[in-house]
Amino acid sequence: MCERCLIVQKANEPVRSLDGMKQHMEPHFDLIEQEDIPYLIRQHARKYEWGVSCCTVWRRRRDKA
Repeated sequence: MCERCLIVQKANEPVRSLDGMKQHMEPHFDLIEQEDIPYLIRQHARKYEWGVSCCTVWRRRRDKA
């Protein structure tokens, strides 16, 4: 699990965004890959903002007919 995933408060308990996504998406999608991706934003000549995004790749499940 990405350690830097955003934490959201729900019913006074910390819940990771990824856990909420999994709960809603897993009935219809399979989690293929998960990775922390660093990024850098240049705000102006001498100021930068650095961060890390938790990225996921999902594949839609085929319906069984």
